[in-house]
Amino acid sequence: MSLRVQLLAVGLLALAIPWAGYRYVQELEGALRNGLEQSLLASANTMAAALELQPLAGAGTASVDSTSDAVYAHPLASPPGLDGYIDDWTFRTESGRPIGNAGLYWAGLHQRTVYLFIRVSDADLIYQSAPTEIPYGDRVLLLSGADQNGWLLVHRSGPGGLRAQYSRAPLFAPTAEFEDRVTGFWRETVTGYDVELRLPLDLIRGRLGLAVIDVDRSAAGNDYDVTLERSWSAGGGSNPGIFVYRPQYLDSIGRQFVQSGRRMRIVD
Repeated sequence: MSLRVQLLAVGLLALAIPWAGYRYVQELEGALRNGLEQSLLASANTMAAALELQPLAGAGTASVDSTSDAVYAHPLASPPGLDGYIDDWTFRTESGRPIGNAGLYWAGLHQRTVYLFIRVSDADLIYQSAPTEIPYGDRVLLLSGADQNGWLLVHRSGPGGLRAQYSRAPLFAPTAEFEDRVTGFWRETVTGYDVELRLPLDLIRGRLGLAVIDVDRSAAGNDYDVTLERSWSAGGGSNPGIFVYRPQYLDSIGRQFVQSGRRMRIVD
């Protein structure tokens, strides 16, 4: 064999070695990916089986057709301060849900305490001038459970700290029957007002609805126009949407399936 042929053979061999190495790496990567995929699928199936028998917290016996109006409480890493500002809430605030055309609300849960943040757009902010006198002013309503006598009224004669009181339809007037477990803060904004509330989880009985009563001066100036907007649709009837949250025991179940060297992240 001539020297030229030998050199050609060596050159081809030198070219073949990197190509063979590249193919080997590709095959190895595919095998590792397939193994990891099978491992993750097995863990997911096992976790799904473990969670299958776990009840959805807060849903109770609520009808399925009300889920579109559900109030979902996002987990909070720490309790926010009751100051009327949402900047200390530890989740993304793009998740605000509408209260009709009145504004938006957010719900959060830290341990056994529920936090609500309500942002209302109101160009004509009206406060009650004196107790028992009309107009009762702009106000916020909470309805827990399906008891139409269990409305909680939130209103103020001006910005500041607040506590809720029980009220009844159809006037939703102040009653001085206070619920001391529901506290919060009312803050005026350039577009209306913000209300931040705190209440125990035990006070919510499977359902929760939020409503806003807007009181505006009439065009004539000698009377008031009153409208009510709520967080659940008319199709849901008089009952508010179900209240849903992620129970803490789900975290403990999920940790059982965390693989060594991998982090667990539960998406809300």
